[in-house]
Amino acid sequence: MRMTSIAFPSREVAGLMERAFYSLVLVMASGPLDHLIIEKALSSGVRAAIWGGIYGGFLLITLRRPSLVGQSLRGAWPLLLLPALAGVSVLWSWLPMQTVTGTLETAAMVVFGGIVGNRVTERQLLGMVILALGAVATVNLWVVETSPIGLDINGDAIGIFSHKNENGAMMTVLLTACLASLVWGGPRFGALLASGLALLLLALSGSRTAWLAALAGTAVVFLLLLRRLTTPAKLAVLLLGCGAGTVLVMVLMATHADVVGSALALLGKDSTLTGRTVLWDLARRYFAHAPYLGHGFNAFWTEDLTSSAAFVNRVMKEDLASFHNGYIEMAIELGIVGAVLQVVLMVWFVQPLHRLLRYGDAAAAAFAAALLVVVVVASSAEVTLFVRHGFHLFLWAALWSRASLLAEAATAPAPQLWADRRRFGPDLPVQPAEEGLPSAWTHNL
Repeated sequence: MRMTSIAFPSREVAGLMERAFYSLVLVMASGPLDHLIIEKALSSGVRAAIWGGIYGGFLLITLRRPSLVGQSLRGAWPLLLLPALAGVSVLWSWLPMQTVTGTLETAAMVVFGGIVGNRVTERQLLGMVILALGAVATVNLWVVETSPIGLDINGDAIGIFSHKNENGAMMTVLLTACLASLVWGGPRFGALLASGLALLLLALSGSRTAWLAALAGTAVVFLLLLRRLTTPAKLAVLLLGCGAGTVLVMVLMATHADVVGSALALLGKDSTLTGRTVLWDLARRYFAHAPYLGHGFNAFWTEDLTSSAAFVNRVMKEDLASFHNGYIEMAIELGIVGAVLQVVLMVWFVQPLHRLLRYGDAAAAAFAAALLVVVVVASSAEVTLFVRHGFHLFLWAALWSRASLLAEAATAPAPQLWADRRRFGPDLPVQPAEEGLPSAWTHNL
């Protein structure tokens, strides 16, 4: 059945200046100033001032359109469940003020992302991600090549980021966004250039976690091509995959291969994952002190030399600011309740993903699927999702909000659709009037 689009006036969605502002938010959320602040080359007040301007910008946007806050919360409200628990944790937090600040900055990204999801289309959001991270990657490569602070003590590229894993994480998102655009019909020239930068910086970062996440995200982008196959072809691919997997398992069993050891050796890791298993064993002990509700959101790591965090750093002979595992970190901060809630929200993201795959732009939907897998994989070695001014959380909220809007529009009767056209954006697929307007429209990839 033939599909077309409703051409709403451009003033109904975000204009160029507003999209540029949202791109600035993406740049800042990626953390490009953190390394300069750690190196004492830049005052933390500069970063605070820029974020103050961002908060002010969103305040002006919501003052002009008061309904935006309610619309964004209606779309992305599940992501506020964990910040709500974080806010309650101030009652038992080791560091109440740090908990309050962390909660507000985390919840703000959900609200901000929800607003963006209501103001731009999913294709525009994908383009903004490529543009923002492409600009970051360009500056990043320049710092790596020209500045002594561009490499860490091991010779791995960190560029403008605070750690090689942060560099790798952002380049992974850029790479998957570019591949989604190239494979599924988005802007191609800019995506091709940006993907080259992302691949180069990802390789230079030496971040094995980022490599695995990038591999998983890339696989998802291409696996979604199976949606185009007929049912018999899908069945054939499934049988071939199962057969190949069975043969591989039989070979490994017959040769008594040390799969884990070989994988670690390939990634340049030892059996302790370069000390992380020792760190996680320490985390297990602190978890046992408050297993149900934790020690408070953002309340463990502090510069206080008498704190538990200082003890961990003395044992590890490092200057750590996390347990290098998003799931363990959440269990320490908010106990088993918070850890389970985080996993539930990750699984819950499948709902907006399904809506994007059904109603949304194909390239943006593929990127959303890759982003889900990237976050799940990366969280096994870094704190990725629920962090202060978090990049991934901002994108999740925007995609969640946009998916909710698309689903609402797709099930709306025609008169309501036209009455509420300010909220739906210009790219909503519908059937031509001469073919009738059913209660729902599906846009198969």
